[in-house]
Amino acid sequence: MFDVINPSTKASKIVINDLKVTIDEFGFVGNYTGQLTFNYNKNNEMKVDEFVLFNATTGKPVEQAAAFVGQFIIGSPNFTITTNGISRVEAFDVAPYIQDNRTMMSVKAAGVALDAKVSYDADKKMVTVESGDTKATMTIGSKILNINGEEKEMDTEAVISNNRTFIPLAFLADVFDAELKWDNVTKTVTIMKN
Repeated sequence: MFDVINPSTKASKIVINDLKVTIDEFGFVGNYTGQLTFNYNKNNEMKVDEFVLFNATTGKPVEQAAAFVGQFIIGSPNFTITTNGISRVEAFDVAPYIQDNRTMMSVKAAGVALDAKVSYDADKKMVTVESGDTKATMTIGSKILNINGEEKEMDTEAVISNNRTFIPLAFLADVFDAELKWDNVTKTVTIMKN
């Protein structure tokens, strides 16, 4: 914030040079905006303009940055999604949790996390996850993950909890070539997929 102390009848220009900002690993990737307000005699503050201060990136060269990045905290229903540098937050009705040392996510959230189409067949108790040419299915109560017709055994199973279907994220991330990063201190999972 700064004050203009001298009156002027000529248009002024405010220039900010060499702005350096450090954002910790939990900052959002995307545009950070500023706001210009007019406040005459400390009364009647009025917004004049909003502008982009800077665009935060992952710190990787653009050609190496993942096209899709998702981030969530165990126990929180909120999920931050960044697609091609644009971030948004989605809230789900249930939070991911840890079971058998595996991150369990609701079917709907897993679809968002993996940028994939997810469906559930209640009669067969089967979850289907699809992205590109890859199709993975798993049945509630089974440790078998079927990938394009080939079976792989998981060390945990899909379950129903609080009337929601939860699936183990790590096995699916591997199937769909997504990289997972785990921060044990903050209980944060980051998913990166090109």
